[in-house]
Parts: sequence; structure tokens; C-alpha cells
Amino acid sequence: MMNKFIFKLVLIIAAFALAITMTACSFSLSKQEKDAVKAFRDVLTVLPAEEKNGWYQIISPDGGAKFVFSNDCAGVAVDAVPFITAGLDAGVLDNVYESVFYKSDLGFSLPSWDMLNRNVKDTALAQFEADIKYFKTNVNNDTGHFSINFNDAVFEWANDIKGNKHGIVFTLNPEPLIAAGVDPEKVEGWNYVQVSVEVNGKTEQVWRFQKTIDLSDLI
Repeated sequence: MMNKFIFKLVLIIAAFALAITMTACSFSLSKQEKDAVKAFRDVLTVLPAEEKNGWYQIISPDGGAKFVFSNDCAGVAVDAVPFITAGLDAGVLDNVYESVFYKSDLGFSLPSWDMLNRNVKDTALAQFEADIKYFKTNVNNDTGHFSINFNDAVFEWANDIKGNKHGIVFTLNPEPLIAAGVDPEKVEGWNYVQVSVEVNGKTEQVWRFQKTIDLSDLI
């Protein structure tokens, strides 16, 4: 009886160890994700994240835009005042709250095993590293930027903030804003520019609102 008990115990321990190993493998980061985390760490050294109500916030120096992320959500928030001043009818859109206009979030929730396996601590970088598997993270080798797409908003950060004047970039799709009354030429603090995007496998020039920050000035 004792031998059978020991044998079953060994099997249980082996199965548990295998489950832990599989979990660790399933949540390991790709090279691109590791590079993105490393670059984001460099951003945090010159533009530290602020923590508020369980959210971490990377805020542009002018206070006009934020990249926000937490254990179960992420997104881009921008100050609504410049858009309201430029004609935005806040009642037309459903994601305007007080003075901040919130763009879409991911709506993900980290599994408890991922949190346990990653040993997430109460730091912005640790939270970002845990989140990145759930982000729609892309890399643009032409511009040297990583990016996270939130449909109508994009947050970008440079792979090398010392060698790129556009250390972080906030990009907004202007169409919903223009449809809600915004005159794109009158939005202060944002550039109304044409950028290259891939549409159905083809590169096209489209209009976007952009806010770029040269982090090399802060190093």
C-alpha cells in the first residue's frame, strides 16, 4: 500500500511540475517582445510612469495625451479640450469623460497563472512586461518604432530614444473626431499630417492627428 501511495504521489508531483513548465513556456516572450520591453524600459528612465488607482500612465510632457495600462486594460487617453475648442461636440461621441477623451482599450484580463509565473511586482515595467503578450504589438523597421494599436489610436515608442527625435508618438484617427465637428486645422498641440499605413497589403497615405515627443531632450 505504501509503495502505491508513493507511486501516486510521484505521478502527482510530476504532473504538477509539467504544468508549471508548460505554463512558463506558453508565456515566454518572443525576441520582438523582449526588445519592445527593453525599449520601453529606456522610455521609463526619462519619462517615469505615474500610478493612479491601479493604472500606470505614461503622460506626454504637455499633459495632452497618456498611454495607460493595468492588469486588465490598456488604452490611450487624450485631453479633450483642444478638440472641443476646435469644434468637437462631446455629446456625439460616447467616449468623452469630463476633460479627457478616451480611446479604445484591449479589454483583456491576465490569467492568475501568468501573474504567478511572471512574479509581477508593483512596478510599471513589470506590469508592461506581463501585459505585452496581450497587446497588438508591431514593429516598424523603417521608423525604428514599436507600436500598440487601439483601433482609432496608436501608441509608439522608439527602439533607440537617443537616436530618434520621435521618442514616443501618439496617433489618432481623425475621422470620428471630424464627423463630430472638429476642424482638424484648429486642434492645438496636435499635428494634422499624412502618414503611411498598410491597408489590405498595400501602403497608403492617410491623414492622422499626431503628437510626437523628443525624449532625447529629457535624457
